[in-house]
Amino acid sequence: MKNIYTFTLFILISVLAGCDSVKQMYKTGQVSDGLFNKLLSGYANNAFDTANQSQLLYAYNILNNQYLNNVNKYKNGTTLASKESLVKSLSTLNSFYKSIGNYGNATQFLNVGNVASDLSIAKLSAADAWYNYAEDLVKRRDVQSSRTAIGAINKIKGWVTNFRDLEQLEHDAYEQAIIYVLIEPLRTEGFYSGNFYNNRQDGFTRQIVQDLGSAWNNTSSFYRVYDNYTEYYRNMPTNWVVEPVITEMSISPIRNNKTVRTVTKQVDANPRDTSKIKNTVTLKANIITYETYVIASGTVEVRITDVNINQRVDRRSFTERYTYKQTYVTYEGDKNALSKEDLALLRPRQEFSFDERNLKEQVLMDIYPSVVNYIRNKVRF
Repeated sequence: MKNIYTFTLFILISVLAGCDSVKQMYKTGQVSDGLFNKLLSGYANNAFDTANQSQLLYAYNILNNQYLNNVNKYKNGTTLASKESLVKSLSTLNSFYKSIGNYGNATQFLNVGNVASDLSIAKLSAADAWYNYAEDLVKRRDVQSSRTAIGAINKIKGWVTNFRDLEQLEHDAYEQAIIYVLIEPLRTEGFYSGNFYNNRQDGFTRQIVQDLGSAWNNTSSFYRVYDNYTEYYRNMPTNWVVEPVITEMSISPIRNNKTVRTVTKQVDANPRDTSKIKNTVTLKANIITYETYVIASGTVEVRITDVNINQRVDRRSFTERYTYKQTYVTYEGDKNALSKEDLALLRPRQEFSFDERNLKEQVLMDIYPSVVNYIRNKVRF
């Protein structure tokens, strides 16, 4: 019995909710997809329900007029964007009409139109305009124009098949859209470099080439990267030259820092006294932390040049700092005031020393991810 009441209540709530949606439709002139589909389902289940017929016809007219208004907005447009928008609006209207056909005789009752022919004409017109646009871009024979042309060609392929000489145009665009990028060896500029940088040059470049996919295993993106060795031995073409340049690398003077933390502990002055009267004393100690450190800092500037037109594409600098420090901890005062945690912090003093090469290497390692990501974002399509 309880299940019957629950089901009845559910039906009642659904009916009331449906009534509210219909009232809102008449009040606002807005129709949701959910309400329209519900009215279509009602017609398919009972085509002789006059109330549902009236509501369905009213809802259909609202939606149909909205879609037709969008079509009319772009119908006489001559720009590329307007022709594309006309295809989109007609496609939406066509899908709307086709969806009604899934509900019995609703197509005949609503006197649904047919825009399939209009859609085909609009697609051909848009394809023709976008083809001419893509063709002009490809004729420029530069990377960016060809990459833009590929976007236009993809639109055309979504509208029509075997259109004009689209296959050849696409081939030419893809060939010209690939950037061949030479990564120069890392070098320094404006200060004495020393042997460290001379030894580091080739490894830095090879790592960039490897992480960007190299000239052979990178087939999914519109760029090919290689180093000087590849260019020389394989006679690779070059569109862009990327120069990673260390413009600053320094290590600060040795610096020191001292911090003092005072700790106290209350203890029984005479723990063997069994009387109830206790005499407590306060133990005190200072925990002293000595830090000795240097800061290594460096800047790598990446310069990208289009060698075909001898113009700078972009340049950007990346700076990082790395702090190397040694710490020792001691104390002054009563050791019994220290907790177990405090005792674990104690470190003996050691002579401060560092490897200058390792610090500079660390700075370059910290800069490297920014450099390779910057180059990747510049060359990829």
